[in-house]
Amino acid sequence: YLDAIRPGCTADYKIRVEVPIPKDTDADAAEDAVSAFIDATPVCKARIVTRNDLPWFQFDAVPPVTRGDDWIHGRFDIEGGPLSRFVITGSAVLCEFHHSICDGMSAGLVHDKLSACLSHEEIGYDDGFMRMASYEQTDVSRSSDSRLVYFTDMLQDADKAYDLMEDPGDNAPMAFDLRLDIDLAEVAAFARETGVTKGDVLLSAF
Repeated sequence: YLDAIRPGCTADYKIRVEVPIPKDTDADAAEDAVSAFIDATPVCKARIVTRNDLPWFQFDAVPPVTRGDDWIHGRFDIEGGPLSRFVITGSAVLCEFHHSICDGMSAGLVHDKLSACLSHEEIGYDDGFMRMASYEQTDVSRSSDSRLVYFTDMLQDADKAYDLMEDPGDNAPMAFDLRLDIDLAEVAAFARETGVTKGDVLLSAF
């Protein structure tokens, strides 16, 4: 789908995460840990399918877990999937994701969750795209004092967005007056056609 929009531009954009293997964990145990991580994070099994000329994620492609000395070179099979792959070396697990299912924030979550699996710890089931969990993790971390600081950092190059986030003062309720020149009936029709909510459409557009 990405190639169809702009051939050769972004279809092989990868996110790589290297997770050290504890010294007391052998290759078989590391492979079991990676499998546990994949089972708890089904987005690892994602592939992209096209329906009505639109891209959709389908979660039925189990990623390969191989043993080797280096990253797997080459592009992901976007439609055949999966959009992730794992290599177990003598000292680390090399995790590689297509950018459509993992971003820079999610990479930190991958590192922490897989590290927990390698240390024989239980991790929670994540049926989302890791982004919400990674946001929650960032929101309470030492690197982010508040949601406002977080979004200010994220929007540092989007000056117009600040107009929607004016500080109402300590005693005033937070409120936004966002006026959009759109036809809500068209939004609703598009939402039905693509299988999402009207809120999803508006949030994506925003």
